[in-house]
Amino acid sequence: MPTQDRKPNLDLILSTLDSITTRLDSITTLTDEFATDASQARNGAAAAISKVAQTWEKVSALDRRVADLERIVIDIVVPSVARFDAMLGEAESMNQGLILNVSQVAKSLGVSRPTVYRLIESGALPAKKLSTGSDTAARTVVLSEDLKRFLSELPSADEAPKESA
Repeated sequence: MPTQDRKPNLDLILSTLDSITTRLDSITTLTDEFATDASQARNGAAAAISKVAQTWEKVSALDRRVADLERIVIDIVVPSVARFDAMLGEAESMNQGLILNVSQVAKSLGVSRPTVYRLIESGALPAKKLSTGSDTAARTVVLSEDLKRFLSELPSADEAPKESA
């Protein structure tokens, strides 16, 4: 009896060993798949880190460019604008009253703008056309000395012709 009892136990042990071997093969396969997945994840993470580093470098380069542009604005543009404003102010103060537009002439004479244009068209009041360089019409201006001459040539109230009755 002891020999027969051992045979079923041996079959049971072999069957159990086969089952364990199958499970070990499954575990090995899963471990290999996990290792492959981990390797791919590591490679993907490395690629993502590389991409982030490249983007960071681009941002840093742009940041440096913005800082350069800020320095240019502070060092060059701001003083240039201030100098231009000063020159413009000087030009305006130098021009004060030297050149008059049609509205200013009309106000000085106490007449309408169309009347000033009629005086200019008749040749009684000399004027200049200034081109603005754009699609808009040229601007008509009168030199203050021409306006003074026009006024000095007008007869005074004492000299005004009298109407006959």
